Amino acid sequence: FLMLQRWRKLHKDLWLEKEQRFDLSKVPDVHDNARYDALHNRHLSLPCEELCDLAKNLADCIVPQEYGMTTGEKLSIGLDTCAPLLAKVKRDLLIASSNEDNDVLYSLDLERAADMRINSLARRVRTRLYFTSESHLHAVLNVLLYGEPNVLSAEGRDCLRNTSELCYLTHIVLRLFEDPRKALDDPRRFKVEISFSPGASRNPLQPPDASVSPLQCIRRNITLADLESALDQVMVDTQQQKGWDSASSHELAPHPSPTRTEQI
Repeated sequence: FLMLQRWRKLHKDLWLEKEQRFDLSKVPDVHDNARYDALHNRHLSLPCEELCDLAKNLADCIVPQEYGMTTGEKLSIGLDTCAPLLAKVKRDLLIASSNEDNDVLYSLDLERAADMRINSLARRVRTRLYFTSESHLHAVLNVLLYGEPNVLSAEGRDCLRNTSELCYLTHIVLRLFEDPRKALDDPRRFKVEISFSPGASRNPLQPPDASVSPLQCIRRNITLADLESALDQVMVDTQQQKGWDSASSHELAPHPSPTRTEQI
C-alpha cells in the first residue's frame, strides 16, 4: 500500500494537469524510485525493467543540466554550491602538510597490522572524512573537470565525462604524499593523488551485489602547490566572469597555520 501511494503521488507530481506539461524536475525522483523498487522489492516481481531503462536515460540527460548547461554555468553553479567545502578541503591539506607541532597526530593500530597492506606501520596518520549530498558531489566534480585544465589527467577527464550517474556511496579520495628527500621549501615535497568512484553503479535489475565501483585515479602526482593554485585561479576567474565582489565571495586563499587550540 505504501509503495502504491508513493507511485501515485509521483505520477501526480510528474504531470502538471493545469499546465498540461511534464515537470522534468521529477524525472530523477522517478529514476530513484524505480531503482529502489528494482533493488529492494524484487520479490514482488514488478515489471519495472522498461521503466528503469527509460528513467535512467532521461535522468542521465536531465540531471547534469541541473548544474549548468555551459562550461561557465557549471563552474559558477559549482562554486556557488561547494566553495566552502573546497576551502575546508584545502585548509585540511595545508594542515596535513604543516609542521607536526601544529596538528593532532594519530598512529596506526599495530594490533591490526596483519590486516593492513602498509609497509611503514610507524607512520603518523591524518584522515579527514566529508559526508555530503549528491548536489555537492556534482559541484565538486564540475569544478575539477571544467576548472583549471592541469588539475585532472586526460584519462581522468574522460572518466568523469563518461560517468553518467552518481550513485549511492559515490566518493572522491585525495591522498597527500610527502617525499622527505626533497627540501622543505621544494614544491615537489608534497604531491596529491585524486581518485573517484561512482559508487554502487551496477544495474539494479541484476542479481543483488553490495560492491561499489573501484576507485579510478583521475590525477597522479599533482603538487600540493599546483592544486592550491588551480583552486584559487578557478575562483578568481569565475568571480571576474560573474562580476562578484571579492569581499563577499568564499575565500580559497591560504589561511595562517592554525594553532593547536584552533585544531582541537
